Amino acid sequence: MHILSSALNALIVILLLRLFAKTDRESFFNPYVAFVGSRLNRLGDLLRPFLALPESAVFALLTLLVFLFKSAVTVRLSLQPAVAFGETFRCVPSTPTQLNLLIFNLLETLSFILKFWGFHFLVSLIARPGGTTRMEQALEHFARPFSKVPYVFRPILLTGLHVILAFTALNLGSLTSNSLQPGSSFTATDVISSAALPVAMIKTAALGVLAFCESLSVMISALFAFIIGSLIATFMRKPEVMMFCREGSDLILGRFSRGGTMQAGLDFTPLIFFIVANLMYNTANVVIFTFINQPFNLPY
Repeated sequence: MHILSSALNALIVILLLRLFAKTDRESFFNPYVAFVGSRLNRLGDLLRPFLALPESAVFALLTLLVFLFKSAVTVRLSLQPAVAFGETFRCVPSTPTQLNLLIFNLLETLSFILKFWGFHFLVSLIARPGGTTRMEQALEHFARPFSKVPYVFRPILLTGLHVILAFTALNLGSLTSNSLQPGSSFTATDVISSAALPVAMIKTAALGVLAFCESLSVMISALFAFIIGSLIATFMRKPEVMMFCREGSDLILGRFSRGGTMQAGLDFTPLIFFIVANLMYNTANVVIFTFINQPFNLPY
């Protein structure tokens, strides 16, 4: 179900792109952007005469329908949508009513969008100075409207949105621990709300920071997928797929790609990057998990 949910969330992100397109329709020479854009144009041309709506309204309606379908699948399969805060915490509906499931499906979709925006920010943070590649141009396009925000404000915006997501999820659901202590379960009241107000606010903000760190997990997973895809494409002699995976790996590695860490003709940079990024992600999980579970009793 996680794969299906991620695929539907990705489809929502793609459909939302049309809401931020120019009114005269944008033309792109980038093959990755053109591939998606041409199909969105065809879909709009097909549906607009039947619905008698402007193109932006057509895609807004399609986005809503995909979201409702995702929510209906969740209810039909008796699944529980959740907002993940790293490997350590998940926030789930307190009671599995249809309204709560719908709200948490929305929060889960918003969390997916924020992860994607965070991935874009991390990639741009370590991007090589100088010109942009086809993959960088495509990511810049797909990350709209976030990519239009001035660079200096992006980390502030991302952190603020993740903290708001954490506050909203905690007030509407229950917080559970699902990784470092598999046998334990906490409610939002036990872990955070029972603390003094300043401490509770700081701990909730820490959850938001941990949610921000999920973008690093997306980065790690994407790098792993590109590496495996490149190996499979090489074995199956698919040069187009191999080029796509190589460009994706270079996008994630940024200024560290082809950094000269070579021995016997092999490039160990992706492996080193993968290990270091995993170490950073796991450290953030352990530190914030420990911080949230500290009592921090304030004197009165």
